Amino acid sequence: MNANIKLIDKRLKEREKISLTFSCEGTADIRNRLYASSVVYKAYEKTDRKVSLKLNEKLSCVNFIKKDEYIKCVQTKIEALDRILIVDDDAVILNVLKDIFNKRGYHVTLCSNSFEVNEKIKENKIDIAIIDLILPEIDGIEIVESIRKTEPELPIIMLSGSADTGNKIRALGIGADDYITKPFEEKELVARVERALTRASIFRAACIEDGLTEAYTKNYLWRKIKEYMCAYQRNKKAFSIAFIDMDNFKNINDTYGHLIGDEALKCFVYALKASLRLTDYVFRFGGDEFVVLFPETDEKNAYNNLERFRNNFAHDRIKKNSTSIVFDGTFSAGITEVKGTDVEVEDIIRRADMALYEAKAQGKNRTCIYLSIT
Repeated sequence: MNANIKLIDKRLKEREKISLTFSCEGTADIRNRLYASSVVYKAYEKTDRKVSLKLNEKLSCVNFIKKDEYIKCVQTKIEALDRILIVDDDAVILNVLKDIFNKRGYHVTLCSNSFEVNEKIKENKIDIAIIDLILPEIDGIEIVESIRKTEPELPIIMLSGSADTGNKIRALGIGADDYITKPFEEKELVARVERALTRASIFRAACIEDGLTEAYTKNYLWRKIKEYMCAYQRNKKAFSIAFIDMDNFKNINDTYGHLIGDEALKCFVYALKASLRLTDYVFRFGGDEFVVLFPETDEKNAYNNLERFRNNFAHDRIKKNSTSIVFDGTFSAGITEVKGTDVEVEDIIRRADMALYEAKAQGKNRTCIYLSIT
């Protein structure tokens, strides 16, 4: 427990060091640092009271955000990673496993019908499946084979009363991530499940996060836009996309070198994230181009959010302490609002890109809205 508390402080200090180095400190930045740290530690120690108290202590000094709303946001982010599907024909085992994981805060879905497994995985957005090896209609091996056709990355743990080495080899060979025999030790079972969840989470992060800037990847952008387009069909809430390009970035690389250019990119994204809402997404489209997705936000409010960032960022300077190199950082942006389903993702990006092109043509360091230029 003490190690977790120390780790919170360590992460906060690391982020403070980064922000001080590049002169991008601000109140919103502090909020994001607290959020990023709290997510990590609530994920590992949701029931650790000392960690919770430490988190509350950190939050108590931040008077620009309501503590209850902050905790709710953190919990929402974490809960999305904790959905477990348990497949077994034994009602006793199902209820025992449900109690084990429910009391630790996981969302548990039970399934006793082998033919419903794939459907339940999709409907409940399952993050890990625990499947019995011996089932009446279809055995666990066949279920794993079926799952792997559509869910190649889903963690799967086989559960069986058989300790036969051959069964273990078959299960692992067909795609299971782990094999646990009955009767099982509760703590060992939980440890194996949490290890599998942690590894899957790290793998997902590596797939959707840009290694340099920690913005999301271009591939993830396509997926999120499609998700919000589907959501629009249900709730009719529009969202906006901003295409951003750093002005004269090539001059930074040519003058100071690509390593300094990399630091400028990191600082830009860091400052941009700090100025946005926790619900907004920042993606790296390529090079010095970025895309921001503003959920449930019209183009006017998206414009105001970006301009607020510009007004703050324009007065800051991106600085590399070790070399005392200082340069200004400005950006141009194009915004388009999405309020329909009769459009392709490529068309959305194209519209935002056209607005960005207009911002560049007007002299850079400004934001243009797509409708205003058509």
